[in-house]
Amino acid sequence: MRKDIAGEKLVGGLEIMAGLTAVGALLLGFGILALHLIERVRFGYWPHYSVLDFLLDEKISPPTASARGAQRLLDWLMAQPIALMGPVVLIALSLLLNKLAKDERRAAAKHTRWSPPEN
Repeated sequence: MRKDIAGEKLVGGLEIMAGLTAVGALLLGFGILALHLIERVRFGYWPHYSVLDFLLDEKISPPTASARGAQRLLDWLMAQPIALMGPVVLIALSLLLNKLAKDERRAAAKHTRWSPPEN
């Protein structure tokens, strides 16, 4: 019985975290869009700050891969604006947490609550 309560708390916590990260991605996306629109109106240009620019500014070496296809994918990701990556990462985290919650709920449902008869 105690294990079932702990499992339900875990599933509930995962579902809450998935919801919070989805809301965070939505708010972050709108906030970044609003900031860029304000900069566009004030200064007349749309700012572009790529993930690679961020890594180089922080003195972090960009990732590399030995496979040519994987390296092309990494190069494409490094060229994307940093403003896009925040909401994308939060959405991916939200989907992952939601999947973990569903898997945990499914595992809890498979668990039998059978106990041996008492003599």
